[in-house]
Amino acid sequence: ARGTKRVCLRSEVGSGKTVIFSDLAYSAINKGTATMVVCNRQKLVRQSEKTLVKYGLKPYILMQTSTPSASEKLIIASSDTLRHRPWPEWVKMVIIDECHLASFTYVLDQCVKRGLYVLGVSATPIPNKSNKLHEYYQKMIKRI
Repeated sequence: ARGTKRVCLRSEVGSGKTVIFSDLAYSAINKGTATMVVCNRQKLVRQSEKTLVKYGLKPYILMQTSTPSASEKLIIASSDTLRHRPWPEWVKMVIIDECHLASFTYVLDQCVKRGLYVLGVSATPIPNKSNKLHEYYQKMIKRI
């Protein structure tokens, strides 16, 4: 409502960031908003998948050889895969796990270019020259 499209959530290690963004993804999908969760490692892709499934969601895992259709309302992908695959045009919200990493620059550039809603989550969202957090995120929320 205030025009903010890119928000960074800072929350301590072990505080439930995956649960928080899974709940947000669940709400978004129920409102008809196609959502994509982006991680930097396969281990986190699988962790996200496991938690999202507990919410009753059926995420589509975007990998090197797969191509999702517009009927897929929840996609999980690695940042590396997205650099080499066509971007799912119907996605309107992107959730980035460990958003402080510089490996998400391409993903964030695509999100800004496409005017997408973004939630980045991290325990250590410290801006620096390589991750450019201060250039991408418009607001930071700190979980207490």
